[in-house]
Amino acid sequence: NPAFFISNFARDFEMAVANAAAEIEREGGILQGYGLDTKTFVKALTKTTFKTMKGLVKQSALGFAGAKLDPQTQAYMEEWKAAGGQTGFSYSETLNELVAKLNGLTNKTPTQQKAVQFFKYVEGLNEAFENSVRLASYIEARKAGMTASRAAQLSKNITVNFNKSGEYTPGINSWFLFFNASVQGSTRLARSLRKNEMYVEQNQ
Repeated sequence: NPAFFISNFARDFEMAVANAAAEIEREGGILQGYGLDTKTFVKALTKTTFKTMKGLVKQSALGFAGAKLDPQTQAYMEEWKAAGGQTGFSYSETLNELVAKLNGLTNKTPTQQKAVQFFKYVEGLNEAFENSVRLASYIEARKAGMTASRAAQLSKNITVNFNKSGEYTPGINSWFLFFNASVQGSTRLARSLRKNEMYVEQNQ
């Protein structure tokens, strides 16, 4: 869906802001202990998200492989990737599928090749919008004094972590579209709404 990235980004950004605020305020939150003020952090996260989005769109969607962000943000992005913070859809093709795809690319007509380029552009936009808020979360967490591995953990789980799934997820997803994302989204929301773990246990 070419328009998916718009609604998806709006939802992701809204949840990321709420989840970040919860991680500052809840007891045991990953952003606690760094002297952060919720309002200030959310404002910085918002500003950095839209700043990084511009560079990611150039690289992922417009195909400017050489396009770079400003030196500081570029360094953060490379560090973020190295720390494992980047998140994408978990899908592995078999060798036969890869061979068939490569053979198919060489036999495509000019019209088909343009269609492929269009969908690559859409995929690049989705990727840029998907990762902009994650990278921004990483950057702001690092500025607050968090370690690279800890900040990467925050960025992967600030919204739905597509690299996280259970053994039976592929099968269930084939029956219920976005099952994994729905379960993770509900779990993340529940965590953000809880004051702390002890509060839940004491009131059961």
